[in-house]
Amino acid sequence: MTKIAVINCYDSFVFNLIELLRHEKEVAYQVINYNNMIIASSCHSAMKEDITPKELVQQFDGILLSPGPATPEDFPLLSTLIRLAEGETTLLGVCLGMQALAHTYGASLQQLDSPCHGFEDTLIIEKQSPFLEGITTEDRIGRYHSWAVDRKTLPPSLQILATAQSDQATMAIRHKKFPFYGVQFHPESFISTQSATYIRNWLRITQEYNKVR
Repeated sequence: MTKIAVINCYDSFVFNLIELLRHEKEVAYQVINYNNMIIASSCHSAMKEDITPKELVQQFDGILLSPGPATPEDFPLLSTLIRLAEGETTLLGVCLGMQALAHTYGASLQQLDSPCHGFEDTLIIEKQSPFLEGITTEDRIGRYHSWAVDRKTLPPSLQILATAQSDQATMAIRHKKFPFYGVQFHPESFISTQSATYIRNWLRITQEYNKVR
């Protein structure tokens, strides 16, 4: 059984992602609200739902960083979690989650000229990857964001996998050393044509990584 932690950054799309996980066999998931992540579990005021980033990477095979409002600076523990996951678990960041992944390794965000909320776009694959197996250039994607990763600031440790046809915004990235992936678009949106494929590919990567590790 593959154990997945879903970090809930308080976006309604979180539950669409959970629905995709629910339909996958041999997968157990637990939703962890961002505000239940704490620095130290010895804190006297800790609730039974609270968990530290270190405990998360020890207890789960993969971590899904959900969409959410605002920017990664408003969710600083995501960077702590990402760093602790190095060599321990796989990661998949969606929208805010991808921005947090890029931000953690030094990339900057740029505000779009026009917000993309419920915007249908076309995926352009720049680099083939196991994460994109079964995905083709010109697959439809649903975008819901007003900030994007600035391609010019992407560090050497990260690689762009796909962009958007309409404005060449960065749509998918991976870490070159660790099995960390991010998508700026929402694979769980009804607009996206390959919703389950992205999740299944990541779950397969997670299962294979944990067998080797």
